[in-house]
Amino acid sequence: FFLSLLMMFSTPLLSSCSRHVLTRWKGLPPPLSCLRLLSSSASAFAASAVDLASIKELREKSGAPISDVKAALQAANGQMDAAFDELRKRGLAASRKKAGRAATEGVVAIATESDGSAAAVVELNSETDFVARNDKFISLARSLAQHALAQTPEGHVGELDAEALRASTITGGNQTVADTVIEVAATVRENLQFRRAWAARLSGSSLIATYVHGKIEPDIGRIASVVALSPAADASASADNALALAKDLAMHACAVKPLYVRESDVPQAVLDAERAIYVEKAIADGKNPDRADKVADKSMKKYAEDICLLNQKFVKDMSKTVSAVLKSDAKGWSLENFGRIEVGEGMEKASTDFAAEVAKTVADSAK
Repeated sequence: FFLSLLMMFSTPLLSSCSRHVLTRWKGLPPPLSCLRLLSSSASAFAASAVDLASIKELREKSGAPISDVKAALQAANGQMDAAFDELRKRGLAASRKKAGRAATEGVVAIATESDGSAAAVVELNSETDFVARNDKFISLARSLAQHALAQTPEGHVGELDAEALRASTITGGNQTVADTVIEVAATVRENLQFRRAWAARLSGSSLIATYVHGKIEPDIGRIASVVALSPAADASASADNALALAKDLAMHACAVKPLYVRESDVPQAVLDAERAIYVEKAIADGKNPDRADKVADKSMKKYAEDICLLNQKFVKDMSKTVSAVLKSDAKGWSLENFGRIEVGEGMEKASTDFAAEVAKTVADSAK
């Protein structure tokens, strides 16, 4: 940082000195000319030392490039607050222009209540994986998860209204979630999007477990899941055993990617469309309609194993289904619901030149 500033101030000085040595000041020998020039320039450089400290302070505060920081300070006559406001206005305007650009990278963040009664997971997207590792970006993701948790009402298990969350005032702040995201986007100089949130808040003896895959930090990663279990009145398994299984099921959900809890949760339209595909394929393979129906029945069973959590083979013991493990290891406990969020899931990712992306990031960081 200081080296770049030194070059900024010293290059014009040396250039000017060389010019005077070559052309000579009228009536003064060249050495005296240079000494006089160096003396006056040194005084100016000393006076600018305060500016260097201001530049450093404002750059750390705003995250803006040195050239923008210097220009803002000059425009504000060295007034730090006014310069910061100017940078913020410029950054917000620039970030709004970037809002249409694809943001398919990012992180998921999880927040939980200390007593384990509630958890929330959010997805925050960026344009590049480099920004997804930025401290300010990660801090924003964590704040959004905490806010989603605070906004989750008692008894809720499922997705949260992302649009309502964007319009709400962020926990511990004085502006909306949407404006907070835009402000951080202005700092990191990329399009950022708060995409979605899933949360559960249960009362009584119900319990919640979470799992994060591809961790950047304990609560930040690439995939996150939340599992909620509730006991029946005659449940014989202890809460500790149920919690241990819930953690395993959260890990299972991250790894195996179920879409529904049980077959009855799958929309009939989805089942009918899938079955029609199997029947059509069987007939195309030469089966008669009756035989095609039987083939479709068998295929639908396999389909349920692929998409329904309770029907899937348990990732830690493939000889058993999740349903069977739940009955044996947490007898009397039932799976209320689960949530799984993966960064960029379902989004079309633009092909990028990795080398060019690295070069752009390096260039931006050097500004």
